[in-house]
Amino acid sequence: MSPITILKPGVLSTIQDEGRLGVLHEGITESGSMDRWSARCANELCLNSHLDAVIEVTLGGLECRVESSIAIAVTGGFATLQINGEFAEMWRSHVLHEGDIIQLGFCQHGARLYLAVSGGIQISPILNSRSTTPNWGIGGLSGRALAIGDTLACSPPHDYNVRRISVRHRPGFSNEVNLPVLPCSQYDYLTEEQRSTFFTTLYKVDERCDRMGYRLIGESVQPPSANLYSEGLVCGAIQLPPDGQPFILMRDHQSIGGYPKMGSVLESGIDQLSQCVTGTRIQFSPQTHSQALQINNDYLHRLENIPILIDAQN
Repeated sequence: MSPITILKPGVLSTIQDEGRLGVLHEGITESGSMDRWSARCANELCLNSHLDAVIEVTLGGLECRVESSIAIAVTGGFATLQINGEFAEMWRSHVLHEGDIIQLGFCQHGARLYLAVSGGIQISPILNSRSTTPNWGIGGLSGRALAIGDTLACSPPHDYNVRRISVRHRPGFSNEVNLPVLPCSQYDYLTEEQRSTFFTTLYKVDERCDRMGYRLIGESVQPPSANLYSEGLVCGAIQLPPDGQPFILMRDHQSIGGYPKMGSVLESGIDQLSQCVTGTRIQFSPQTHSQALQINNDYLHRLENIPILIDAQN
């Protein structure tokens, strides 16, 4: 195998794939790449399976050394990518050789970067996933973030052609994001005024935002006073804690909770939200079941049809 060595881990870098599916009923969170679209693009550029593991770099700052020939690709938020001190393009493949140094700057736009390597990050799966859940201490490398000196196994390049995603298909970034929401049954406990407040308020992402959840700040929506049973939770669920400030559950969310919920942010919205930093303005758009189904179908089609351009190497 062709290892890479971590020289600087950055703010928070973890190994992630598409998540630990099918175990939520056991009380184990799904985890996985926060921005699934960007992670899939990185894998596709390296000719990997979409199930292969990548390095998710929160905010940036990762530096690593290549110990033998591999292919890499970096996607996600906007940051500088340097190879041996020379600026290189994101959203395309690069073939590197022994001794080459990869440096990722800090995100100028967005919040998360994805580094894919040929063959994917080769580690043993835990419960059918290589995803790291630091709060639980499972997955990845002993359930922790990457550290200086870690070595990660991967494979040689599949080919030497340059594969890229055109600029028009790369995500844009804005200080204001509109997220589609499917209301849940507890939505019926809210008054019309509370519903209107929630969907007309321009919330801001609080500094308390991480892989477990995003707290928002804005007009308070007081939760209903009805006694509610604790129930299973999913990624994207919007909880209303006692202070009425919405809290959106993300990939490392707890498996059960009792706070009332407005509904759930759709999967495509999770990708968007995962790239939001503190202060980003958030507004919600209610969707009917048929609208939500169409949005999700369009998102799945996009995931399964990533537009790759190929430039033959001389």
